[in-house]
Amino acid sequence: MEASTATQAIRISARLPNTQTCHEGTLLNASREGLVVRLDTGEALRALREGASLLVTINSAEAAYELTTQVRYIDGTVLNLQIVSPPKRLDRRRNRRYPVNLPVVLTPIKPAESADSDEPEALQARGVNISRSGMRLIVPQALAVGSVVELSFSLLNAEQPVRAKAEVRYARELSSGQWAIGVRFTEMARTDAHWLVRLFP
Repeated sequence: MEASTATQAIRISARLPNTQTCHEGTLLNASREGLVVRLDTGEALRALREGASLLVTINSAEAAYELTTQVRYIDGTVLNLQIVSPPKRLDRRRNRRYPVNLPVVLTPIKPAESADSDEPEALQARGVNISRSGMRLIVPQALAVGSVVELSFSLLNAEQPVRAKAEVRYARELSSGQWAIGVRFTEMARTDAHWLVRLFP
């Protein structure tokens, strides 16, 4: 991770060690010694004190980095953090992810061996980044890692929505009560796959 003094529009998530609840925010400044971040809400601050440890994930289009920090001081929703461990690269995607704000209809697919006769309800989700191989979405409820979902979303002025099956690769609870999930496309019409490659090389 390169240090900078004027980092803009880079999203972060922060969580206390040994917890799963992530608090979303924006990276305001980064140097070799520390970070300055602004959280989207002040809810996380109730559990934070100066000197507390905080795990921070910095998300860029190409990769994600996780590092352990210590809270120096708190000013409103802005945290000044001291870096106490080197950044660890979490993501080595071959395909670049592009930021989007995309309405997505997501329908969980029941396993064939499921005894539940009720059909899963479609969920209204929002895609926040996309590549030719997968997508990150914000969804209203938890989905099991490894589960299969069906997605439907429109790109630009396409007459028909893109439809794909995908596998949930990770799921993280957000401070808003929603969930961030990452999915990998597993099945898609050839024309839709070509369309994705053209739009997101």
